[in-house]
Amino acid sequence: MKVTIVIDCSPEEARDLMGLPDFTAMNDELVSGLSEKLQASLSGEDPGALLKNWFAGGTEGIEKMQKDFWAQFTGGTGKGSSEP
Repeated sequence: MKVTIVIDCSPEEARDLMGLPDFTAMNDELVSGLSEKLQASLSGEDPGALLKNWFAGGTEGIEKMQKDFWAQFTGGTGKGSSEP
């Protein structure tokens, strides 16, 4: 014998039915706090300053990353060579 029970309810009603805790207030507070911190960290910053912080090494860091990727894919040292 096979019995199917269909319960049509909202997420809040399902949470109450299963006895799960309601974290809505805590989640809202956490999201608003993170939003405030993000806005505070970005206020007064221009995109150029952000890029300088993210890529503090300048082009040298990007070139090193490219060499490392090349070395990983070719199995070499990443220094490149002019030999055939």
